[in-house]
Amino acid sequence: MFEAGTLEVSGCSVTLKRGGAGRPLLYLHGAGGAPAIQPFMEALAREFDVLVPEHPGFGASEEPEWLDNIHDLAYFYLDFMERLDLRDAIVVGSSIGGWVALEIAVRNASRIRALSLVAPAGIHVAGLAKGDAMEIASFCSLTYEVDFPMMRKIDVNGPRAHPLYTYLKHAKRGFLGTESVKWNFTKFLVDRKGEVTRRFAPNVEPKALEGAIEALL
Repeated sequence: MFEAGTLEVSGCSVTLKRGGAGRPLLYLHGAGGAPAIQPFMEALAREFDVLVPEHPGFGASEEPEWLDNIHDLAYFYLDFMERLDLRDAIVVGSSIGGWVALEIAVRNASRIRALSLVAPAGIHVAGLAKGDAMEIASFCSLTYEVDFPMMRKIDVNGPRAHPLYTYLKHAKRGFLGTESVKWNFTKFLVDRKGEVTRRFAPNVEPKALEGAIEALL
């Protein structure tokens, strides 16, 4: 049985689901969030004290002003583990959560017993070539049946940011006036004249944009 609640860490309130007993197991979700307890979490809870927080900016968790990148999130979870005094913990990260888990471990592994990464995203290994645009397009087509035009891989933040995203971010700022795109799936709505009318957080489902899109048609 999992109990749902909230926990404040570093001035940020996040949703937290917790269930089971035993050694602590911290599960860090991917870009899809963790809106509900999944069967694999229930199975893990038969042997572990399973903690499933939603990252800041996802679900009902707050999006703090200081959160700009994956490194900020890693430090947040170090504070999270200290706040709950988690010791000898197993950290499991899926997709972008795998990236976060690695960033945590390279900074301070004193509270971590083991690390398990499930299809981690965003990790660059020295000497390992990154996929080019054609390989990425082929993967998306074969795996997700994507049949619409896609942009090639680009930077959306920093000095090498693509001019399109420089324009979009400046036209519609995010939480508390910040410009940076914090996560995948940040969405911008542009009208027929090229004016940016709305900006939506990563956790806003595409279906929720339907009314705003129809209003511009």
